Parts: sequence; structure tokens; C-alpha cells
Amino acid sequence: MKLKRFEIENQVSFMPLSAVETGIAKPAVKKWAYILHDKDVHDDGSPVEPHYHVLIWTGNNPYDTKYVADWFGVEEQFVNRIKSDVGAMEYLTHSNRPDKHQYDKSEVVANFEIEKAIEAEKKKLSAQARLNEILEGIDSGEIRAYNIHDKVTIQEFDTFKRHIDNAFAYRTKKVKGADRLMKCVYIVGESGCGKTTYAKQMAKDKGFSVYVSSGSNDVLDDYEGQDCIILDDLRPSTLGLADLLKMLDNNTASTVKSRYRNKVLECQMIIITTTQPIERFFRNVFENEEESAVQLMRRCEVLIEMDKQNITFKVWQKDSKVYKALPPVPNLVIKQFKPEDMTVDEALNMLEDVLGSASAVVQELRNNSKEYGFDKQVTFAELSAYNGDVPFK
Repeated sequence: MKLKRFEIENQVSFMPLSAVETGIAKPAVKKWAYILHDKDVHDDGSPVEPHYHVLIWTGNNPYDTKYVADWFGVEEQFVNRIKSDVGAMEYLTHSNRPDKHQYDKSEVVANFEIEKAIEAEKKKLSAQARLNEILEGIDSGEIRAYNIHDKVTIQEFDTFKRHIDNAFAYRTKKVKGADRLMKCVYIVGESGCGKTTYAKQMAKDKGFSVYVSSGSNDVLDDYEGQDCIILDDLRPSTLGLADLLKMLDNNTASTVKSRYRNKVLECQMIIITTTQPIERFFRNVFENEEESAVQLMRRCEVLIEMDKQNITFKVWQKDSKVYKALPPVPNLVIKQFKPEDMTVDEALNMLEDVLGSASAVVQELRNNSKEYGFDKQVTFAELSAYNGDVPFK
């Protein structure tokens, strides 16, 4: 058996100090350490025969155990592989075995600083354990490109970048073609009725991380593995039919075309927001396609129609191949997120934040707020119209 790290142990009567010194002097031996264990006892309290415990490392070159046995003048059965550098070095003094006699570190003879070597190996083991933790996180999907700065420090990212890149590539291959249960939602409504706000709220309520598609023709340009994709204000010519249908496949993860690199979608939900009803959207985008709009509709199991007063939810029926509507409900999104004009105090705070508290305009506005009627609500537009000598009416 060829090895690079060896542990040799034998009684002094069979492997005296001269044999140890002969063995460690071989040119093949790059690092060595040994100790005489002469104070050990058996469980019954009787003394253990004194023996030498020797560790050797041969660098990059492996050697057969039978040759190493010859170097030390012992039988091959007394030559074993070092399973753990830290464990083997600590065992020299029995520091990792409190049930045995504890030898002083000064009794260890070595051609290197054993304490520093142990600390260095422990750091390597700790780093390897952390790397394994990161790799497992990527493999499980807990760590993705969008949240890696929350899970991995910049020092770890720099140190392990090659391993991290390889792990993400592995994850991509693993996810591609895998089964998935993804929900698709189609939201249609006039501008300003809260479609995007509602889409974000839906994802937030599910606890999903969110990616809102970019405004360019490459809707997945910045996608980094988020749970929910919002194809915001999806327009004609942005995606071809094949790409869109592949992206919306509810059951199978697939590769979707992107500008620099195709993306594998790991999302659990895709939400489309648009001003066009689903059938018109299909005709406008895919007017030359022979496919039926049903191909798109059956993927979007939930259709939401919004205006500034109401929201209507429709659910796709697989058998009859139509959407069935539930009774409309008030559009609370508008009421909840409707922007309001600033109060005087809010407007002054904004000006102060932008211009600085020392700004003469801000100071004058604050000093004369009551005189000019600033104690009532005014709009930011009114404040911006103030010229210093015309009080508000």
C-alpha cells in the first residue's frame, strides 16, 4: 500500500532509538516527529512496555509501507496510515486522549514546530468545514446568487470563489429538467391600479424573494435565483412564444434564453403584469403562431383583473378550458398605497434633508411657518412655488 503519511509504533526492544533515527534520516522523509511513550499503563494499572511512536511525511511522493517498514527495521504490520494529521500529532502527547498519561510537549522530538503545525491544520480543517457548509448550502438551494452576500462573507467569497462558481454550475445542472410545482399568475389592469404593488405583496405574503424583470428586452438579465419572478408590464417582442411557454412550464425546470448566459429558473411563482387581456396579449405577441391561446392560459391558472375600484379573481378550469370568475372585491391596494400630499412638516424635513439644515430657505420657512399659514397642510408643489415674499393664502 502506497502512502504519503505514516505512523510507526513499536516497542523499544524491537525498534530502539537508533532504528528511529535511521528511519527518519531517509532522504524520502520530509517531516518527522517522535516520542518515547514510557509511562503508559494498562487498564489494570500494570505498565505498558515502553515504545516509540513515530510520524513521518514523505511530501508529494508516495511510498509502499513495506519499504517504510524496512527503513525502521520493523514488520509491515507496525506501519499504518495517518488518518488525521491533527489527531496523530496530538496523540504524541496524548492531549486528545485524557484517559491516557499526558506527556509534556517538550518530550516530542521533531524537525518542525509541532504546536504551530497543529494550529495550522486546525485552521485548514475549520476552513474546509466552512467550505463544505457553503457548498451544501448552494446544493440545497439555501444559498443563491441573489442572497450570497447575506450567507457568505467577502473574505470567504474571495477565498472560495472557484469552489463557489463550480457549485453554482453543479446546481444549475442538477435543477435543469427537475420536477417543480410552480404557480403562474396573470394580472391585467389599467395603469395606476396597483398591479405591480399587488404582485410584490403576493410574493411577500408567501415569503418569497422577488425579482422584477428589467426594462430591457432581456427580461432575465439580472435574475439570480429568486423564488418569484414578476414579469412587469410584459410587452410584445420581449419574448418569443417558445421561450415564454418554456418559462411558464408549471412542472419542469428548464433553461430560458438570456443575453449573456441562459438561465435555469428555480422560481416557485411567476407573475405577469400587463395592460392587455390575456387573449389579446397572446394575439398581439404571437399573431403568426399556430398555437392556441389555451397554451398560455392553462399555464396561468390564476387570472386577476384589476381596476381602481375592484379586483376580480378568475381560476382556470382544466376540463372546460375557461376561466371562472369569483365575485369582485374592492381594490384595497389603491387605498393602502395611494400616495398622499406631504404635510408642511414632512415637506420641510425633505427640504432640510436635501439642502441641509443650515439652508437659509429652510430656516426662513421654519421661522415664518405660522405667519405664512404653514400650520395647515400644504403640498410640496406649493412649497416649491414659494419665492420668499408671497405668503400662502
